[in-house]
Amino acid sequence: MNHLAATTSATSPSSLSVSYRSADLSGEPDHPGLEAVIITDIHFNITGLNDAAEAMYGFSSADVSGKYLLDLLDFELVGFSRNDAIEALFTNGHWRGDLVYFHKKRKLVYNTVCTLIRDEKSIPVMIVISTRTISEKLRQEKQLAVAENKLKTLLGSFSETMLFRSFMKNSPTLGWIYDAEGTLIYGNPTFLDILGLPPETARKNIIEFTSSPEVLDKILSRNKQVLSTGQPIITEDEFADKAGIMRHYLSYCFLLPVSNNNQLIGGHAVEITDSKRSRKEIDQMFERYTFAINASSDAIWDMDLATNTIFRSETFSTFSGYEPAAIGNSLDWFLEKIHPADRTRIQTNIEERFSTNAINWEIEYRFQIADGSYRHVLDKAYAIYENGQLSRVIGSMLDMTDRKKLEAQLLHEQVQKQKVINQAIIHAQEKERNRISGELHDNVNQLLMSAKLHICVAKTKTDGDTELLDKANQYLLMAVEEIRGLSKKLNTTAITQVGLLKSISEIGSTMMLLKNIQLHTYISEETVAKMSTDQQMMVYRILQEQSNNILKYAESTEAIISLNQVNNNFELIISDNGQGFDKNEEKANGIGFINIFNRVDAYNGKAEIVTAPGNGCTLLITFPVTTENIT
Repeated sequence: MNHLAATTSATSPSSLSVSYRSADLSGEPDHPGLEAVIITDIHFNITGLNDAAEAMYGFSSADVSGKYLLDLLDFELVGFSRNDAIEALFTNGHWRGDLVYFHKKRKLVYNTVCTLIRDEKSIPVMIVISTRTISEKLRQEKQLAVAENKLKTLLGSFSETMLFRSFMKNSPTLGWIYDAEGTLIYGNPTFLDILGLPPETARKNIIEFTSSPEVLDKILSRNKQVLSTGQPIITEDEFADKAGIMRHYLSYCFLLPVSNNNQLIGGHAVEITDSKRSRKEIDQMFERYTFAINASSDAIWDMDLATNTIFRSETFSTFSGYEPAAIGNSLDWFLEKIHPADRTRIQTNIEERFSTNAINWEIEYRFQIADGSYRHVLDKAYAIYENGQLSRVIGSMLDMTDRKKLEAQLLHEQVQKQKVINQAIIHAQEKERNRISGELHDNVNQLLMSAKLHICVAKTKTDGDTELLDKANQYLLMAVEEIRGLSKKLNTTAITQVGLLKSISEIGSTMMLLKNIQLHTYISEETVAKMSTDQQMMVYRILQEQSNNILKYAESTEAIISLNQVNNNFELIISDNGQGFDKNEEKANGIGFINIFNRVDAYNGKAEIVTAPGNGCTLLITFPVTTENIT
């Protein structure tokens, strides 16, 4: 099948297609250069594939059409989880990475590109998955990177890595690390020199550099035993060095605890050819090596279900404060140290994991240390089964107490911050209610009371004089106007329904009506058109606030409002010819000006007051044209 096509949607007038020329197949599934292409819907159900994909994966298009891709292929992503890869695909529109494909008992490394195809409405409609095998050189480079990552995982921080490398470089013993597949992850200089191996050997499988079938079989069998039992092995070995001279070594192989469920086999060997080194010296070398490993480890524990005993590393004593002699080696001792509020949950969790044959799990709980206090720990476990029965559980404890305290502190600070915000909101609400109450009491209520008195007096008169009733009617109209004005001040839809220019004109009319103040406006309609609705509302509220200040305190006859764009800023100027004031007085720090400054600050702007007694007052405000980064 040399052509792949998929329709974007049932209603789409067009279709998307991807064409691929059939590759020159050699019959080898990992032949470099082949590009296998699979097309799926957005749920990874197969809709098509090319010839190279059929040859690479061993199935035909007719057999797999409509089937779920992830159920058909046995693979692992290198450095990614499936969820991470899928998230990247749907977020960025593409994902590229390597995967290990398990084909006929072989592990093949493929480079894969996944592309999300969208229709003309930007709706995802299909996924194109293009896979190409990795060349030998690139494969070796990637193997080296994997080896380095495993070493970094094992050793931890940079300083610990340098400590390990310095230790192994200067050690007279042979030191090495293999992974579970038999790839040499690390060989110290002594190991490589004695065997006559180049440095790049630390990226190859043992099969590639061991010519002796007997030595190969012995090493693989020894590694397998360490992996299956988890117990260290001490052996005496004889082999020829690079010069062909037979040497005798006492070797110590052991399982290295690393994260991500990786299993590594470490080992080191001391030459005993001349019997010049005493057993004490050998033990000291083993001890130093163990110290180097423990320096970068968490509190490691190993529970043997057959004997119901638990071995714990020396790091556990450091973490818990218990002397080694005081540490019980049974599960019951461990459970007694768990906080009573967590104990039942942990017991239930352990029993559930044992009954379901779980391999990996992790639990958080509080653990009592030697001084009687409790520490928060994260316990990760790995279970080993023999003949379907749980035989051992290996794990590590990580002290999470400081992290928990920091999380609690951050949560407390967030709660306190929210309280302050809520208090500010309540204060603002109460302030607004008080202002409204004052407006109603001082203005509207007085007008209504005056109107009532005039009506009462008019009722006692019999001469038909309507002057009192006319006066009462005038007071009622004034009350209505006060209520209308108050409503306009509180109404947030004024800008969207009336517009900023007309709203400013109404402010001018009010100033003329109440205090006979002549308002002059110099406003660019082009500038207003560039402003967002929120910016226009901010300007309107500032004009309301400052016009009230002018009416109440300025004793002016004229005022000016100017609004224009200057470079990349809007510039608003509100000026009056009134009596002005001293900026050092409280008036400049009053609620009205504070409200103005807060509004300007919310739009990344600046506000400045220019005034002096007898010289009027000018309020100069600038804020950016753009509305980005407004908080």
